[in-house]
Amino acid sequence: MTALGVCLFQYENAVYKLERVTDIVKGMNYSDLIMTLIGICIAILSMPFVFFCLVVFWNSLISVFRKSHFLSGISTTEWIVYSIILLTTMLFMTLIFSKTNAFYGTQYYYDTIYTSDSMSLVKGNAYLSLRHQENDLRQPLFAIFSAPFSGFPYLFGKLVGKSEAIQAISLNCTQIILLFVSQLILAKTISLSPQKRICFVTLSSATYTYMLFTLMMEQYVVAYFWLILCIHQIILNDKPDRIALWGASGTLLTSSILIFKMPSCKLKEDRKRWIRELFNYGFEFVLLIALFCRADVLLSAISRITSLSRFGGGGVSIFQRQLQYIEFVHNIFCAPKADVNLTDFGHISWQLLSVKALNLVGVIILLLAIFSGIVNRENKSSRIAGNWIVFSYLILSLLGWGTKENGLILYSLYFGWAFYVLLFQLFEKIEKKLSTCFIVPLVSLTGFIILVSINAPAIIEMVNFAIENYPV
Repeated sequence: MTALGVCLFQYENAVYKLERVTDIVKGMNYSDLIMTLIGICIAILSMPFVFFCLVVFWNSLISVFRKSHFLSGISTTEWIVYSIILLTTMLFMTLIFSKTNAFYGTQYYYDTIYTSDSMSLVKGNAYLSLRHQENDLRQPLFAIFSAPFSGFPYLFGKLVGKSEAIQAISLNCTQIILLFVSQLILAKTISLSPQKRICFVTLSSATYTYMLFTLMMEQYVVAYFWLILCIHQIILNDKPDRIALWGASGTLLTSSILIFKMPSCKLKEDRKRWIRELFNYGFEFVLLIALFCRADVLLSAISRITSLSRFGGGGVSIFQRQLQYIEFVHNIFCAPKADVNLTDFGHISWQLLSVKALNLVGVIILLLAIFSGIVNRENKSSRIAGNWIVFSYLILSLLGWGTKENGLILYSLYFGWAFYVLLFQLFEKIEKKLSTCFIVPLVSLTGFIILVSINAPAIIEMVNFAIENYPV
């Protein structure tokens, strides 16, 4: 079914491109029937290869989950709680998508809700289109590692109806599942008890980041799934399976920094062997990109880097970058200051307000996360989370990625997990020191109530804007 969905899109894409060719090349007058037949032939010829790739993919992914014993130890109570969270989220998303297309289908391809590319991603189907304009140097193999999850929703959407809303709802249900599974993997990664896993997953579902990305049709959800799976493998096995590493690196190139965890020895133990193994893994990734027909990414890398530099922090002062970064840390958990924007994007949109003062809550969260990283440094998960916070600071603050357009909220899922993990581990540490068992549940319940009271009204306000200005 997934292979049929993938090939159906390729068929439609082939027919569309053939129609464009006949419009461009004068003197050629192919009928719709001939173009349709050619498209069908392309789709049929691609089926065996796509099916074979999917078999290899699912066997590899299932093997990864079996090795990590992902489903072991999950109680009936957990399944009930998780099912309630998933169903509630999906129903809420379906209701919103049936009333507004602001999250997936307006006439404006960019910057309708924050600085997102959602319209471009959904309308051009970046989830299945290998050469979509957003699947560039930043996400060279995004469609490869997204297609196994996106093929069936695409087919289902086509069978149920051809409306944009149905297509978007079908695809976003899959993204919500991936988002939820990622949180559960993260809870398993830091070795929580069943009770604390429920606290961890439930509390995370109340953060603004989680609520936002159940609605945002962005590539970061798929990239986040592969990132967390790879980190899960690193913490449990010291070295991730190749499919986890290539999935993380291929869906967002910055995740390729995890390749430094692949060598079988440490740099100080055997420098030559470490460098040789690192080079081999890097060469494998480059070869993988070439084998999946993305040599264009490699050949145009320099020019693309130059083009993408406009999203960096050039023209934004170092002080302003720090303010935006601290604000970003706050926005991982709590709703940001946002409002209607009528002037900056050529159309009405919902955007973050410019940051003009230091966010004290953001400072406190950052300091607590750093403190947790220090006191929990014996835990491998804490060290990796701490390193990821440093990485986020290098990318978002020093490099200034996204600061020019004041759009750091879109990176809250990709980087925010590290802050959340360290804060949760800090309360675990306090509970352990006091030899009690109620602090984590109490903090989780209190935090859930506070976050929902802050974030739910903000999400509703954004949704009301979307319904009013971009109704279906």
